Amino acid sequence: WVLCIFDTSRALPRGSSLCKRLNPLSKADNIDEYSDEILAAYPKIISVEINVPRYEYSIKPWNGWSKGNSPTWWKAYNKVKHDRNTHYKEGNQDNVISSLAGLFVLLLYYYYAEIRTGNFYPTPELFEYDGMYSPTLIMEGTFCLPDTI
Repeated sequence: WVLCIFDTSRALPRGSSLCKRLNPLSKADNIDEYSDEILAAYPKIISVEINVPRYEYSIKPWNGWSKGNSPTWWKAYNKVKHDRNTHYKEGNQDNVISSLAGLFVLLLYYYYAEIRTGNFYPTPELFEYDGMYSPTLIMEGTFCLPDTI
């Protein structure tokens, strides 16, 4: 559960960074405010599916995200953070992987231009997004995320 708390706390600053990239005057500082700005720009972010090839596993970490409805892993993080004695079981591997995948999705959108031109280093080893490192997709400039065209 410690990893869950550490990891998810890293997604928040990246969420605010993505909001700032979308709107330099953004004052968003919590997940509901992030949802207002990120979902307005990228409503299909909730459909992004991340693969974890090592475990033959895939996940949509932002599935169901909307204002007032945080992802399941985010709710678990807050329960563990605020009352770990009662909710320690929610600091499990599924929630950790989901939170890491959620952060990965935010990074994909944040660094989209760099990924699209092949200038994103180091390449991820745990997670994949469909076609992310296909030389053909990058060279032809056809790599894309939902809502980025």
